[in-house]
Amino acid sequence: MKALIVYHKTKQDLGTIKEMLEKRGFTLDYRFGEDDELPKISENSHDLAVFLGGPMGVYESGEHPYLLNEIDYIQRRLKADKPLLGICLGAQLIAQSLGGDVYKGAQGREVGWCDVQINGAGLKTPMRHFDPSKTKIMQAHQDTFDFPKGAELLGSSDMYNTQAYRVGGKVMATQFHPEADQHILDYWLKNKKDFFDVEDNSPEKMLAEAKLYLSILKTQTALFMNEWLDDVLPKSGNNNA
Repeated sequence: MKALIVYHKTKQDLGTIKEMLEKRGFTLDYRFGEDDELPKISENSHDLAVFLGGPMGVYESGEHPYLLNEIDYIQRRLKADKPLLGICLGAQLIAQSLGGDVYKGAQGREVGWCDVQINGAGLKTPMRHFDPSKTKIMQAHQDTFDFPKGAELLGSSDMYNTQAYRVGGKVMATQFHPEADQHILDYWLKNKKDFFDVEDNSPEKMLAEAKLYLSILKTQTALFMNEWLDDVLPKSGNNNA
């Protein structure tokens, strides 16, 4: 099996999901968003596509024109009804692909360890593994989006309603970061420390809480990923180790 991984900073942005996909037998095909390779890639050539986060806004396509290529690929992938996961910027790109505008959130930055309330619909899906009764999750965003047509809301936070959603049976998206690991946190705080310094949160607080929550989040992300992939991949293609 083959997974397309679209990243915007480093390959390490895949975080704990890398290990999970490799255990299932996936070959990981990394593509840097800025390389403009997506127009050459068929929407049917990968069993799974994962679009990761990034510091740019979907609305900044004038400065980052490759984002339009990502939206085009996602639209093709959606039409082909192929498994797709979007995280943070990835979730926003999927929303934009479905006609939901992306913009800076009026509530400001949502960062650090938070709760996402999984609603009744979400509790019937693999997203239930991120319910506050199971884990804290990691937030690192200031953008939000209008809820896209044809999607189903699965979870919300106190600051932003659109935290988790699905489209049809094969597309999942999270505004939060289920893939977070120590490398990702260290990278963020080295390169964007000021971004995480807001009321009720600080880089120091985030790192201290990581000692409590990272391992739990990893476990819950594995449960989410494996259950979701069991649902969306052909049964003959599953290799859940």
